[in-house]
Amino acid sequence: MWIFDKMSGRGIFGLILSTLLLAAPALADDYHYNNILVGDRAAGMGGAFTAVSDNASGCYYNPAGIVYGVGSNLSASVNAFSVSNKTYKGALTDVSGNALDWEQTSTVLLPNFFGATYDSPYGTLGFSYAVPDSVQRKQKQTFTNIKSSIPGAQIDEYILNINDVDNTYVFGPSFGMKATDDLSFGVTLYGFYRDATVIRNQLLRVDNNGNDEFEWNNGYIYRTEYGVKPMLGAMWSPTEKLVLGLTVSKGILFDSSNEQQVTFRGLSGYTYSGLPDFSNPDSLVFLKVDDDTKRKFPLTSTLGLAYFASPELLLSLDVSYHDAPEDGMESVINAAAGIEYYLTDRYALRAGLFSDLANTPDVKSGVTNQDEHVDLFGGSISLARFTRSTSTTVGVTYSYGSGDSQIISGSSSVQDLESSNLLAFLSAAYNF
Repeated sequence: MWIFDKMSGRGIFGLILSTLLLAAPALADDYHYNNILVGDRAAGMGGAFTAVSDNASGCYYNPAGIVYGVGSNLSASVNAFSVSNKTYKGALTDVSGNALDWEQTSTVLLPNFFGATYDSPYGTLGFSYAVPDSVQRKQKQTFTNIKSSIPGAQIDEYILNINDVDNTYVFGPSFGMKATDDLSFGVTLYGFYRDATVIRNQLLRVDNNGNDEFEWNNGYIYRTEYGVKPMLGAMWSPTEKLVLGLTVSKGILFDSSNEQQVTFRGLSGYTYSGLPDFSNPDSLVFLKVDDDTKRKFPLTSTLGLAYFASPELLLSLDVSYHDAPEDGMESVINAAAGIEYYLTDRYALRAGLFSDLANTPDVKSGVTNQDEHVDLFGGSISLARFTRSTSTTVGVTYSYGSGDSQIISGSSSVQDLESSNLLAFLSAAYNF
C-alpha cells in the first residue's frame, strides 16, 4: 500500500509494499516557486517588487534596490498564519461504487521574514532571514468497505494518519551600491537549509477469504539539505517615474541526507512484490534506504518594472523565468502585478495578482506514477499605517488552482485535484 519516493517528488525507489499503492507526495511544495510571499510591502503587492525593493525585504527580491531606502531600515513579519488544502477527488472507491476524496491540510504559524539595512559610506549593507516554504501537513481519515484488487480480500476498514513537517530557510548578507544616480547593483548571498520529517501510519482491516486480518505499515522519512543561494541584482531608472529591475539567482546544494525506513506486516498467504511470502501473519519486515542524491535548483531570472505615477500611486510588474534543472521538470514563466496607493499620509492600500505555475508536465492518460500538475493563481491585499519612523502592515494572500494527479501509485487512474493556499500576515518596520 505504499511506495516510498524521493522527497523532491521525482522518481520512485520502487519499494512496493501492497496492491493498494498510495504514493507519498513531495514533502513541501516542490512543484511551485511562489509558495509563500515574504516581506510586508512586497507581499501586499503580489510579490511584484523587483523594481522597487527599497526596504529590507529588497535583500530577498533585489539587493540593488536597498540603496534607495529612506535611511536604515528594520523590518520583521511578526506573525504569518498559513493554511493550505489539497483535495484529491475520488482517490478511493467503496464497494458500492461511491467515490471517496483524499484530503490533506497544512496549518503553519511562523515569523517568515526578518530584515535590516544599514547605510554606510561605501553602500548599503543588509541582512535578512526568510522562510519561503513551510508545510505542517496532517491527514487523519478512516475509510470503510474499500474496493481491493487482492483476490478474495475485502477491505473493511482503512485508517490513515500522516504528519509531515517540512521547512525551508534562507539567511545571509546583502550589499548594494550606486554606480550612478540612476543605476545600482547589488548582491545577496543566502545560506540555504531545509529540514523535513514525515511519519505515516496506515492500517487495513481485511476480510481475507473469511479471515479477519490486518495489514499495517509505519513509514518514516527524514531529510536535511544545506547549501547557498546567491543573487545578483541591478536597477536602472531611465526616466524620473520609470524603474527597471533585474535579478538572477540559483540555489546550490552542498550536502543532502535522505533516510527512509518502513516497518510492514502483510496478509497471510499473499505474495507481495519484492517481499517474502507472509505465510505467518505475525511476520514483520523492516526496510531502510539511505540516499544522498542532491536535487538541482532552477536558474531564476526576474525582470521588473515600476511606474511611480504620482507621489500617491505606484504600479509594478514582475516576470520571472525558471529553467528546468532536472529531467521530468519543465521551465516556468510566472508573472505578478501590484499597486500601492496612499489614501492619506498615514495609510497606504496595496494589492496584487500573481501566478504560481507548476514545473511538472501535464498528467497524461494511460501512464502511471506521474507527478501532480496544478497551476495556481492568486491575489493579495494589505493595509499599512505609518508614523514618523514606523509602519505596521496587516494583509492576506490567497491562491487557488485545480488540476490532475495520480495519488494511487502503479495505477493509470487520474484524480482531479483542488489546491488552495491562504496566508495572513502582520508585520512592522522601523526607519532610523
